[in-house]
Amino acid sequence: MTIQGLLFDKDGTLISFTPLWPAIARDCACQLVASGNVECDVTVDRLLAAIGVQGESIDPQGILAVEPVSATAAAWYALLQPAIPAAAFAQQVSQMMQRSLYAHPQWLAAIADVPAQLRLWRAQGYRLGVATADNQDSTRFCLAHTGLLELFDFIGTSDGELAAKPDPALLHAFCNETGLRPQQVIMFGDTPSDMAFGRNAGAFSVGVLSGTATSAELAPLAHGIVPSVADFDPARLPWSLQTEGAYQHG
Repeated sequence: MTIQGLLFDKDGTLISFTPLWPAIARDCACQLVASGNVECDVTVDRLLAAIGVQGESIDPQGILAVEPVSATAAAWYALLQPAIPAAAFAQQVSQMMQRSLYAHPQWLAAIADVPAQLRLWRAQGYRLGVATADNQDSTRFCLAHTGLLELFDFIGTSDGELAAKPDPALLHAFCNETGLRPQQVIMFGDTPSDMAFGRNAGAFSVGVLSGTATSAELAPLAHGIVPSVADFDPARLPWSLQTEGAYQHG
């Protein structure tokens, strides 16, 4: 079956994950600790470790790398024990992260050569989509500030009624929007969760090394691995996706 749809994770796949999200997480953690409105003595580093960030190291299966903001809020709520309901705290964390993003657009950068590659694929007739753990507002902000927003037929996020990755709901929504079948779609991502997401939906999964995970971490669930989205060559599809793990390029 001919591949006609290309679906992408956002951070680490289209847009550089660092310094963006670790910097935003640290900014918010600093604000929370400095506020004093918590019942326990928790350090910024402890808050970051709870979501998979330790120094310069980011856990590719940690909360920051793969989960929506609500999961970060839940982890921080458990540590900080603020004197407000969990739902109110989650809303506070979401707003803090969004304000931090909007205040620092200089942290945003598209991964090298990816915009040009996406434009080429769109001109060739591929249907393009995004499936991210981020929310709709910040996703559109990130894509707009990196010149990518208008390239996509579908933008799927984790702030609506659809379940987050690796549940297949976002990929099935992309198929519903474009009239494609999952077998006609390749999911590109930089985490094992992205690879599981593609497989769970019945699509192909191609891992990229431009984000948080290594080739060894992606390989068990990926149909193929490339250095970045810009290195993927659809001309190799007829043979590369016939055998799982056969596509190793670069």
